[in-house]
Amino acid sequence: MSREGLRVASVCAVLSAVTTFLLWLLPRLYDVPATFDERVALHRNPYVAARLWVNFVHIFLALAAYGAAAVRLSGRAPALAGGGFLWFVLWGFTELLGVTVNIFAVNRTWRAQYEGAPADQRTQLRTNLAGFDAVWDAMFFLLLVAFLLGSLCYGLAFLREHGIGRWVGWLFLLAVPLTAAIMLGGYAGVTVFDGPVSAVYPVLQPVSRALLGWWLWPRSIRP
Repeated sequence: MSREGLRVASVCAVLSAVTTFLLWLLPRLYDVPATFDERVALHRNPYVAARLWVNFVHIFLALAAYGAAAVRLSGRAPALAGGGFLWFVLWGFTELLGVTVNIFAVNRTWRAQYEGAPADQRTQLRTNLAGFDAVWDAMFFLLLVAFLLGSLCYGLAFLREHGIGRWVGWLFLLAVPLTAAIMLGGYAGVTVFDGPVSAVYPVLQPVSRALLGWWLWPRSIRP
């Protein structure tokens, strides 16, 4: 990989740390909707639109950084680096697909049309919104599984590095139980880990990606 490409990937990693923090922060700037009508009204909320677009950009930034890391890790751990990147591609594609549907179908079309629609169209739009909630729930499970496996592969691969690389590896490995806890809370009703997850996530994930950028940058200076 060219030095210019590594520099770009390093910057992408740092920017993905910023977008990760924003994805944690933005939902906390508005109240969680308690009713269906409040959820429909989210299409007028600028923080919701900002969160969706930040999420869209975030995937590309993270994948650029993960791809560069895979290239650099392939010398010492080709199977882990290649396999991990494939898992991250699955994570990125699944989340990107879901976010794109959320932006254009759910938020800009179904929610926006609902309030002024006649009764028969409202019934169909309500069905669409409820149906996609279930579909997005299933997609989110898949992307969590892919992210967990990608983090595991990269964590093991980075442990073969020295210095900063080893620290990056430990942070990737810490993301494995964190992701498992999110899955348990969201899909198995095990909420005992919700408190620690809420406290650890906004620190672990941004720091992990920023440190990945730090690790990539010197490798753009020397072969």
